[in-house]
Amino acid sequence: MIVLSDMTEEGGVGIMNLHAFEIPDEEEEFYTFNPTLIKLTSQCSTLIPIQSFDVDSITNDIIYKSGADVYIVKKEEVEEALENGGMVEGEKMEIRADSDFIQAATKLIKAEPSHYTSFDVRNSLAVSTVRGQAYILPLKSPWYLGSSSPIPPRRHRLFPSTTSLGAVRVFNSQFLNETHTITLSTDLESWNTAEIGIYLLNVKTSRSTKLIPGNGDLKSPNSNSFTVSPTGEHCAWWDTDGNLKMLTVSTSEITTLETWIVEFGTLKFSRDGEYLAFTHSARNQFTQITVYDIKTKTLTHVTSDRFNCNLFTWGEEGFYYTSDRDVYTDQSSPWGTRAPSPHFVKERQVYVIPYNNDVMVSEIAELKTENEATQAPTASPSTSPNIDFDLTGDVIHRAYPVLSIPLKPYTEFLAVTSTSAILTTAEGIWSLPLTPPPPSSPPTPPPTPVHTNHDCSISSDYISIYCETSSGFSFAPVDSFSGSPTFSEFDTEDMFTIVHPRLEWMNMYGDSWRMLRDYFYDKNMHGLDWESIYEKYLPLVDRVNVREELDDVFKQMAGELSALHVFVYGGEYRSVFSDQIMKTINKVAKLGANLKTMDRGMEVQKIYEGDPDFPVHDHTATYSPLSHVTLSRSGQIGIVLGDVITHINGEHVLAIPGGLSGALRGMAGRSVKLSVEKVETGENVDVITVPITGAADDDLRYTHWEYQTMVKAKQLGTEKNFKVGYIHLRSMSGAKAENAFARGFFGDYDKQGMIIDVRNNHGGNIDSWILDALQRKAWMYWESRNSDITNGGLGWDEQFAFRGKIVVLMNEHTASDGEGFSRGMKTLNLGTLVGTRTWGGGIWLSSDNRLVDGGLGGSAPEVGTYNDEWGWGLGVENMGVEPDVVVDNDPHATYRGEDAQLEKGIEVLKEMIESDTDGFSMPNDPGPKKNVQLPEGTC
Repeated sequence: MIVLSDMTEEGGVGIMNLHAFEIPDEEEEFYTFNPTLIKLTSQCSTLIPIQSFDVDSITNDIIYKSGADVYIVKKEEVEEALENGGMVEGEKMEIRADSDFIQAATKLIKAEPSHYTSFDVRNSLAVSTVRGQAYILPLKSPWYLGSSSPIPPRRHRLFPSTTSLGAVRVFNSQFLNETHTITLSTDLESWNTAEIGIYLLNVKTSRSTKLIPGNGDLKSPNSNSFTVSPTGEHCAWWDTDGNLKMLTVSTSEITTLETWIVEFGTLKFSRDGEYLAFTHSARNQFTQITVYDIKTKTLTHVTSDRFNCNLFTWGEEGFYYTSDRDVYTDQSSPWGTRAPSPHFVKERQVYVIPYNNDVMVSEIAELKTENEATQAPTASPSTSPNIDFDLTGDVIHRAYPVLSIPLKPYTEFLAVTSTSAILTTAEGIWSLPLTPPPPSSPPTPPPTPVHTNHDCSISSDYISIYCETSSGFSFAPVDSFSGSPTFSEFDTEDMFTIVHPRLEWMNMYGDSWRMLRDYFYDKNMHGLDWESIYEKYLPLVDRVNVREELDDVFKQMAGELSALHVFVYGGEYRSVFSDQIMKTINKVAKLGANLKTMDRGMEVQKIYEGDPDFPVHDHTATYSPLSHVTLSRSGQIGIVLGDVITHINGEHVLAIPGGLSGALRGMAGRSVKLSVEKVETGENVDVITVPITGAADDDLRYTHWEYQTMVKAKQLGTEKNFKVGYIHLRSMSGAKAENAFARGFFGDYDKQGMIIDVRNNHGGNIDSWILDALQRKAWMYWESRNSDITNGGLGWDEQFAFRGKIVVLMNEHTASDGEGFSRGMKTLNLGTLVGTRTWGGGIWLSSDNRLVDGGLGGSAPEVGTYNDEWGWGLGVENMGVEPDVVVDNDPHATYRGEDAQLEKGIEVLKEMIESDTDGFSMPNDPGPKKNVQLPEGTC
């Protein structure tokens, strides 16, 4: 047997090489013998490891891939090495492909909404980053009709120049003033390693001046945080090392703010450029706002860490922010099914901190109490544009609620004018009065959004509000929001970028390498010399001719980290079809059934259906197009097992090129006529149904398996004389996973045993919520005069605590948070693990280190995990979670419908229940209830 392994002769971890071992003669020894590996190839750390191999089924020669080359090892070489010792060399195969390499030619790329990654407005111009290039965008003007019409304003690329297209990636560009922008970009002089620098660009001439060279000092700034002061004196950002940095433009001096804070959010300079405010995570994880005084170089927390303060803006008289300090829940009681918990409403109140400690701002009109309204002191608006923020004393408690602004789930705080605050929600933009109407004025109607745009931001000079719309970008002056603002559109019509692919591929390689260096959770890169890794795989980039080949280089480079959760996907690949219509019509629709080709047509052997108690889940109906439920809605009779589909739309299924797949190509969502030979009567009937997409069919087939497994689990439990619940979790991602757990758990929380099946679970992040529910303990019980837990009455406190035994089923496809959940179940002693060793991903990721084309050149695992028992990786990373009871499902037996892992899980549950003296019984009878009858004759 030939295997690919990184095991060294000493049993440690080395480089991927080919090894051989002898297969035992007896089949029963397959799962018990310990093979001795014989090393065949000699790749070492200076060479590129072997990625894959195959054995020629005719000649028994070995073909393996290393880097961009393919090697062949003759069968005779292997036999000699095994007999006499030594290594095999292999011969590099000469492969030549004649092509025009059209994918490496200069190309035009239509600008998509996702390509616009930064935007800023100054006067009537915008600067935008469009797929890694900086453009100046004027307002949209009438189509130019020749000399009789005005010349339209100029839309042009600001950076980089034509000869460098693809070699440079712009991350963010903001106006410094009316004539210049400041741009965060990879440095043209270090374009191969994609180190980041900062450029000053002339808006009219496109002339560039390098302020900060790309020498590696900047690491990887968070480009979304890059912000410029309204005066153009400073810009600031935070980076992946948790540093908040500020550049003084005139001196090119970078200051790193000295602070314990490392988790930063939004940055905004004050209107006069003297202060920098930013949100950040406090030590207790609440979001706090801190202000940095640029002159005195001091930091002041202006909000408390006892609640979240997420959104803020600088006004003329005060500092405005939103807070969720008014904590309230829309769930008032723990009583009811599914153990309702407090659900905190995500609404925010606007607060203001006056700049001057002795004078309140005019916007604070009144502070209401229960029985009376008290007029607060007011001050005239300041006439000076300068801000003198008094950051001494108890700044936090100088905040006042602006009661005229209603609580809402605000998403952005754009600006404050002399009369109103401008905020956004999912409904649109709101311009809300800062002062309530006089008591004598007639009632005012509830406020409504002044515009439906909601994906909006404020320009760096606080003068304009711009929004992204379905058709592009538009803006309106802040002052116009005192009435009904009119938005003007920028010229993004027929926008495109030009790229030289070979230059871009080299830049993307450097970009991927740099971001892995700067995002990976271990700054020491697992002990690797990361510079040498760059050099090791660099020659492969020159051999790349299509984008997919670049992905192969990414995989090899990132694979050196020996970390899972490193994914490569999502780039701009060449599509087989030219447009979406062609993609759609070439996809094969499905009928939600397992069909077998017979001499008369296609026999229906299985119709996929889910749990009939939950025909709709996650707001989606799950029915097969052939089921009785589906067809009965139109007055038709459902298909049954054994029926034979003979014709589709009048053509015999066996005569159609491509068979059933050919007949159903492009038919998802469209009705088709099936001619069906009924198994019971032999008569032919016509059925009209609507096929589903391949993805929907996959989901339906999996749902069918889930339901059948649940039925089998309950049947097996009944056969062993105990009641069992069953939950299958496909993933640990978001609401759908939470819904799946709730559907399976709360209806069966009173059972003696529970199977939680995380086989094939592809991860997420809700393990803590599930583990929390499973850790509830019963410590007291309820019983009224006529009800207890046995007849539908109240059970115990804590409500819905599971008191039975739990088995977790897992396999080699249990990944990420599915593994985290499994490890948690074992560490917290909540259950027994049954199945096979899991995938092995124990470092968490965010997938935010995207390349210029939106792909991932190796997602960086960014958050390490550890505990006292297992150390780094929780014993999951690279190893997987080992089950307590090892059981593998034989493929052929599984095909026949058997499930050895489930059967073993039920056996283990039975043993656990029988070995526990407490079992699942209720507590001992506390005896007779209180007797207050007095003895006869008592005085």
